[in-house]
Amino acid sequence: MKTKRYNPLHILGANGWKWRCYSTDEVIQMDDTDDYFVYTMEFLGEYHTLVRAVVAQHSKHLCIDGHYGVLWIDAVKYENNPPYSERDLNDMICAIELAEENLLTIGMPFTSDYRFHGNKANRKRRNDKLRKLYNLDELEKREG
Repeated sequence: MKTKRYNPLHILGANGWKWRCYSTDEVIQMDDTDDYFVYTMEFLGEYHTLVRAVVAQHSKHLCIDGHYGVLWIDAVKYENNPPYSERDLNDMICAIELAEENLLTIGMPFTSDYRFHGNKANRKRRNDKLRKLYNLDELEKREG
């Protein structure tokens, strides 16, 4: 298998994910934005959910987990107002699952120890293939 260059900005930006690069951006809501990059995309379930993907993209980002790829995904904005019911929370979880599926489909790898939702074994296999495609294990050893 031929390896490809790991470039999350290109992978995500070319597929509709928005790079949130300013610390003043209300969606980022985090202090250590130098330790990772933040991307967002909106998913529709019963309501619109803005999902945030936190990504280790550069060698300086290895300080968080020691691995390249999506570190975690969370729901940062939900169209329905609180208080949230169980149905709302399930809708947010569905949006996170859709985000995982979308990211794997467009070729965006996750960290090696990411815990997937939904069809966990299949997503883990797909992630392992992507990590191998970008030669991330070797890259992490060399740059970490």
